[in-house]
Amino acid sequence: MKRRDLLYGLGAAGSAIVLNNCALAPSTPQRSRRAALFKVAMLLPRGADSDDWCREGMTGLGRIERELNAEIAYTDDINKGLPASLPQALDRYAKEGFGFIIGHSGTFRDDMIKAAVRYPRTRFAIVASDSGNNRNFGALGYRNSELGYLLGATLALQPKLQHIGLITSLPTPPIKQFNLAFQNALRRFAPDRKLSIEWVGSFDDEPKAIALTQKLIGAGIDGLAMNCWTNNPAIVNVAVDRQLPMVVLGPDSRKLAPNLILASGLIHVPELILHGARLAQRGRWEGRQYLFGLSERVLEFIPTIGNLNPESQKEIVDLHDQIRSGRLEVLEER
Repeated sequence: MKRRDLLYGLGAAGSAIVLNNCALAPSTPQRSRRAALFKVAMLLPRGADSDDWCREGMTGLGRIERELNAEIAYTDDINKGLPASLPQALDRYAKEGFGFIIGHSGTFRDDMIKAAVRYPRTRFAIVASDSGNNRNFGALGYRNSELGYLLGATLALQPKLQHIGLITSLPTPPIKQFNLAFQNALRRFAPDRKLSIEWVGSFDDEPKAIALTQKLIGAGIDGLAMNCWTNNPAIVNVAVDRQLPMVVLGPDSRKLAPNLILASGLIHVPELILHGARLAQRGRWEGRQYLFGLSERVLEFIPTIGNLNPESQKEIVDLHDQIRSGRLEVLEER
């Protein structure tokens, strides 16, 4: 576990962040110093530059420094030091006057709830799903159902597809809501379409994800949806071999299959984190589940125009506008 309080501003590009941090001895405490009262700390489960999830957390922290004029600090590789390191890091930041402490993992929940009791004037957040304590501990999440509905509708509106496969990750609340909305869209636009679902049970079990994709292909699917995050590229590669039309929730995969991905659903984690920090800075943190979506630009739906026929493209764009304006409730069965 390394504590890395930032000496240099994080307003530079992500690569500059990595170079600056690598140049510093891990044992030397440094931090960004701002003439501001707002101090924000982040706890990362793995190395700050180890994967997309942690990198996006760092990007969000950098935006907090730049856009909210905050003093920031972070500790990464928390998981390497569990169980002792997380409570120690929480205590240290709270005692040093950091008013908003972000845990960039749902696995930090229990220790952060306990810290919220010990430090009632400090605000705590996890980037995950949780109802919070209605005081100072809450969660930052997103309305995954909005993208589930749009991606489901995209496949449903392709008349040649008769058997859809959905390969999904963990049964967390956001994923369950994605799946429910996805199925609602299929029922509305293609009620006779067959749907087969396989659960990987993880966001990063590539061998199992590949095996389940092959299983779906063997069952005769002719269209595929996925919401498996770091598993997605491996799934896409298998689907490319079979020339399957796809929709994808997670990091942008369009370059992997430019002619087969019909639409993508992106989650902008840095924007999500920034929204939470704004609430805390303005004194509006209420210790509950905060959900953000298309209207807040935390979620983004990208139809691949050249891969869709004009009729379906028009209807999908109209659905997007209805959801974003609140005129369409995607979790209601029709």
